[in-house]
Amino acid sequence: MRSAARTRAIHIEGSSRSAGLDRACGPLHARASAWRRPVGAEGPTFVCLFVPSPCVVTLPLVLAEMAQGEIIEATAALWRAKCGSPELAAYLNRKKEKGHGLADWVEEQTVEMLEAHFGRRATHQLDPKAKEGERRARSMGDIWIESGGIFNPVNIKTGVKKPGRSTGQPNLVSLRKLTEAVYQHWIDSYYLLFVHFVADDPPTSHVALADLLQIVQDYAHFDSGTGQLMLKAGKFDDPPDPIYAAVDPQTAIDRLLVIREEGDRSLMENRAATLAETIEKVEDFDPDVPIDQEGLGLDTSR
Repeated sequence: MRSAARTRAIHIEGSSRSAGLDRACGPLHARASAWRRPVGAEGPTFVCLFVPSPCVVTLPLVLAEMAQGEIIEATAALWRAKCGSPELAAYLNRKKEKGHGLADWVEEQTVEMLEAHFGRRATHQLDPKAKEGERRARSMGDIWIESGGIFNPVNIKTGVKKPGRSTGQPNLVSLRKLTEAVYQHWIDSYYLLFVHFVADDPPTSHVALADLLQIVQDYAHFDSGTGQLMLKAGKFDDPPDPIYAAVDPQTAIDRLLVIREEGDRSLMENRAATLAETIEKVEDFDPDVPIDQEGLGLDTSR
């Protein structure tokens, strides 16, 4: 008998059979077994009814410890090797749009490496409106990595900072999309793979992996105006310890709802205050005052 703390099942093309359970139980059982959840079992534990040797099979939740370790080690090795490359130097020395150009390049290089590393355990979302086989341009995950029979979205994020603490709040993901994916039972994790560069001489790289559903209240801020969850970059300089279990689904959806409610309430309060300030200025506006551009800081030395 095989057992563990908890498992999760996946549904493939309308079937209730779990591919992960089949692999864990073995090909003989997979061909001749039926899966049932035992009465009174805690969590989604499944029993293989193969005769004469029934067995209880449970699977690792979210990305298992070994898979998380592989992602971190492979990504760290990739960017240690590239820290002295002329390509990285060119991106770090850009005067404008440094982050956007670098982020796209880091994402492309990291996805290519992880796809080669994980093989068939790595996949991507397809674009239903494009030609057959084309990737979805705005997928929730830059790459999806399988663990325990379920593909987990991994979103690659890049940052550049000078030596010292990070600043800013880069976008992470649409809160609406994340909430919908949890509500629809499509995912029970949402991994952020961070590749941070310190623009030193020579530059250094730092890699961290975290499940946003576990850390969203402490490490993210919600901008209700754009609908985006945003990273508290300075706080993530001290990343959370790795977690190898899924957050309870009800806890996850409740957390996301609280964040949405607080963000919307704050936005309405701020907009009301801004509107009141604008109304006051309009009421004091004098249309007869001549144009005065002194406050614009224009260069008039030419």
